[in-house]
Amino acid sequence: MEKVKEGRLLSRDFCLLAVANSLMFFSFYALMPLLPFYLGDVFGVNYSMAGAILASYSVACIVVRPIAGYLLDAFRQRPLYLLGYCAFAALFCGYAFAAALGVFVVFRIMHGLAFGLTSVSGNTIASEIVPRGRMGEGLGIYGLSNTLAMCVGPMAGLALHGRISYEVLFGLLFLVCMAGFGMAWMVNVPDGGLAKQRKFSFNSLILGKGVWEATSLLLASVPYGMTTAYIALYAEEVSIPFNSGVYYAAMAMGLGISRFLSGKWTDKGGTGKLIIGGLLLVVASYVGLSLIGRLAEYDVQFAACAYIAIAFVQGLSFGTLHPAFNTLLIRMTTPERRGAATSTYQTAWDLGIGIGVFSGGYWADSLGGFHASYFIGACLAMLGCVVFTARRRCVRTKG
Repeated sequence: MEKVKEGRLLSRDFCLLAVANSLMFFSFYALMPLLPFYLGDVFGVNYSMAGAILASYSVACIVVRPIAGYLLDAFRQRPLYLLGYCAFAALFCGYAFAAALGVFVVFRIMHGLAFGLTSVSGNTIASEIVPRGRMGEGLGIYGLSNTLAMCVGPMAGLALHGRISYEVLFGLLFLVCMAGFGMAWMVNVPDGGLAKQRKFSFNSLILGKGVWEATSLLLASVPYGMTTAYIALYAEEVSIPFNSGVYYAAMAMGLGISRFLSGKWTDKGGTGKLIIGGLLLVVASYVGLSLIGRLAEYDVQFAACAYIAIAFVQGLSFGTLHPAFNTLLIRMTTPERRGAATSTYQTAWDLGIGIGVFSGGYWADSLGGFHASYFIGACLAMLGCVVFTARRRCVRTKG
C-alpha cells in the first residue's frame, strides 16, 4: 500500500521541475506557429504538406510515449528524463543545418521522440514529488507551467517573426532549453522510481481501463492542434486586425485561472463534472471561432473582440480538462503504473494534436478555409463529450 506523502506542495524539487518543464514547452511552442511560414518560405510547401510535416512530430511522440511509460515504470526515472531533455535541446541546432526538406523531416521526427520521452518523464516525476492528497492541485500547477508556455511561447515566436532569421531563432531556443536542462539536473527524484515488475506487455504500455477516457481527450485535442499550428494563418484569412500573439495571451489568462482552480476542485471530487463542463466549453469556443470570418464581414472590430474572448474561453476549457484527465487516469491505477497512466494521458493528447495539425491544413485547402476546419474540430469535441458521458453511465451501471 502506498504511503501518503506529506509536506509542502511547492517544494524545491517541484519548483525546479516545473520551471524546467516550462522552458522546454516554451521553446517548442515558440517555434510551432512559425513552422508553416518557415516551410513555405524555405521549401515552398503548401498548407496540406506543411500539416503532414508538422504532424510527423506528433506521430513520433505517439510512438515513443507508451514505450517511455513502460521504461519509467521499470527503470530509474532521472537518467531517462535527463537523456530526453538533452536530446530535445540539441535538436534545435539540427534545424539550422537542414538544407533539404527530407533532412528537416528527420530532425522533426527525432525531436518528437525526445519530447515524448522528456514530457512523460517529467509528468511521472511530478506525480512522485507532490503529496498524494493534493495530487490534482499539484498536477494542475505543474501542468500550468507547460500550458502557460504553450501560450506565451507562440506569442514570443510571432513577435520575433520577421525580426530575426530562423537560424538565430533556432539558436535562441537551444539556449532556452539548455537553461531548462540545468534546472532539471538539480531535481532530486524520489527513490520510488523502480517498479516491482519489469514484465513487458501491452498493458505495460497503455492503461487499458482508461482507453475511453483517453479517447475523449483525444477528440477534444484535435481542434487545439489546429489552433497551435494555424491560428496565425486564420487571422490573416479573416482579416483580424490583431497580432495573433494577443490570441495566445488571452488563452494564457484563461489557462492560468482554470489550471489553478480546477486542480483543487479535482481533489475535492467532481472530476467527471469538470471534464464534461470543459468539453462543452471547447465545443462552444470552436463553433464561435469558425464563425469569426462571417462576423468580420459585418463588423471587424466586433469580430476582433469576439476573437480574443474565444481565446480566453479556450484557455478556461483546456486548463480545466488537463489536470482533471491527468488526475483521473493516475487514480485509476496503482503507484507502480503511473508511467503507463501518464503515457496514456499524453499519448491521447499528442495523437489528437497530430490529427489536428495534419487534417486542419487539408480541410482548409479542401473546404475553402480554416473556418471549416475549426467547425469540424467543434464536432469532434462534442463527440468526445458524448463518449465520456456514455462511459460514465456504463461504469455506474456496472457498479
